[in-house]
Amino acid sequence: MAGWFEHNMSAIREYPFDFDRYLEERLREINDLDERRFTKELLLNGLGRVIGCMEEKYKKLEQRIFEEMEIRANQYETVMTIIRREHYDPSNETL
Repeated sequence: MAGWFEHNMSAIREYPFDFDRYLEERLREINDLDERRFTKELLLNGLGRVIGCMEEKYKKLEQRIFEEMEIRANQYETVMTIIRREHYDPSNETL
């Protein structure tokens, strides 16, 4: 089951979000260097750690759920999601 999890979870997560990259892009928009340093320290050391901790806990929960589920041979599964129409990609086989 762990092999399945490792190979398929990236396909299930449709929109991975890189908080650090997003933060760096937004920080470049701040012209005042002192304000940029303060904001960077506040967000990376405060909010960044919280987000990292929550992502890690979510990954552990997700892995635990997939390990508890047993996929039996010759059984079908139903997968559902809610997605905005403008984000729907008909070529995405997971949807």
